Amino acid sequence: GPASTYWRKRVAIQNRDNPDRDRCGLHWVCVALPFKGEHVAKVTSIVEEISLRQKLEPMCMFFNMSQWYMKSFIVIMFDRDAPEEEERARLCHDEILARLTEAGYPPVRLGIQSMHLGAPSEQTYVDLLRDLKRTIDPADIMAPGRYDFRERWGDPSCHEEEGSTIRDL
Repeated sequence: GPASTYWRKRVAIQNRDNPDRDRCGLHWVCVALPFKGEHVAKVTSIVEEISLRQKLEPMCMFFNMSQWYMKSFIVIMFDRDAPEEEERARLCHDEILARLTEAGYPPVRLGIQSMHLGAPSEQTYVDLLRDLKRTIDPADIMAPGRYDFRERWGDPSCHEEEGSTIRDL
């Protein structure tokens, strides 16, 4: 249930059933790692170092997916009423995601707030996604900004082709 999202609230709340109403916040990071203890220790160490610096206490969970790999789901709760805590939680999230990716633990899923942080390394893939999106969803209705890495699309306004200008919809 939503009760864990109340972890950082500093006031007693009777009915912990509406985190949005009660101004609870939550960011999460989900990465893949090999199913070996040394990787669990490394991920935990990175999360701990960053979160202690930001004065937060994320929950770090590990789920066995097969005999070869695991997922780590890191949840960063914050109190939207506490001064500067939301900003610290965002910084904590962004740094954890970046550091884990750099350490070889790529994101499995991205939250809405982190779509721009998990772009693939191959520009060819980004270009393919851009072209597919423009072809099948020119009005940008289906899941706008989700997993399309549009910050790496380049100039979206026009392309030159055989002497004529083609405007994107």
